[in-house]
Amino acid sequence: MVGLATLAFAGCGGSAKDEQPAQAAEEPSVTVSQPPSGRPLTRPEYFQAVRAIVDGPAGDATALFNALVAGELTPEECAETAEEFGRVLDDIVEQAAALVPPAHVAELHGKFVVAAGSAVADAQRVLGSVEAGELACGEPLNGAIYGLPATEAAERVLSRIEAKGYVIFGQ
Repeated sequence: MVGLATLAFAGCGGSAKDEQPAQAAEEPSVTVSQPPSGRPLTRPEYFQAVRAIVDGPAGDATALFNALVAGELTPEECAETAEEFGRVLDDIVEQAAALVPPAHVAELHGKFVVAAGSAVADAQRVLGSVEAGELACGEPLNGAIYGLPATEAAERVLSRIEAKGYVIFGQ
């Protein structure tokens, strides 16, 4: 699933860089309500900060997601793993929101944070159904969470950030 974890700089199976550029109307138009304070990161600092998210909590999110969709968890383990996955997704978006990107990607970064937050909110609704025992892990969960529109919007913005030279996935 490129979807959910990609929105959080993760990626469960691919790169957003092969996607077509998004049209302006498809991008989130909401701005971040409380932009981070502090000096903007330099290009290398921003890349390093994003890579730290990818290599840290986003890697955890990928492992948790893979466990959720493998279909090998008991209902109790499924609910516990779904809860942990939701916490990690929230943490990733918080870490991304705390970054002060370089000026040339600041607008896109803000759009990404908004889209990622929306995608996580959508995912949290699905994960709530898992935690309540209304939706099973494995294929049912994968089908419910894969391809959420907000996740796709976040992927389109991430693709535009990569087009500015920040290859999040790959080399």
